[in-house]
Amino acid sequence: MTDSPGLVLRPAAKADARLLYEWRNDPEARKNSRHADRVSWETHEAWLARTLASPECIIRIVEEQGRPVGMLRADQCTQGWELSWTVAPCARCRGIGRRMLQQFVATLARPLVAVIRAGNVPSIKIASATGLLRVGPADQPGFELWELD
Repeated sequence: MTDSPGLVLRPAAKADARLLYEWRNDPEARKNSRHADRVSWETHEAWLARTLASPECIIRIVEEQGRPVGMLRADQCTQGWELSWTVAPCARCRGIGRRMLQQFVATLARPLVAVIRAGNVPSIKIASATGLLRVGPADQPGFELWELD
């Protein structure tokens, strides 16, 4: 568990399934996701079980004053660790995304990458404030690759 002023990063658990499902299917999150379709409960449950069991994935729930406000994930990839994050709808526009990603990045080995939808201003600001740099287009059209060595 990682603590800092106001935020706690704790390991995700099976009990977080409903919360993560709601955040994943939030319209704003879907709009900026690489997979924008709504996810079924069954698909989500299977994904979460695989993710929690995988040694190649780190997933954290971010809490502020005991309330969940976001999710952070790092998946091992050929470039190092690929980052992804979600700020809960109730916590957006408060600087939580920047703070939570900065805390998370401080716990990870380098290099780090993120794939961000072009024009996703909130995630671009979060990535930039954390030290990630845009290095060019990602493999998927409409997305950009960001890195932190």
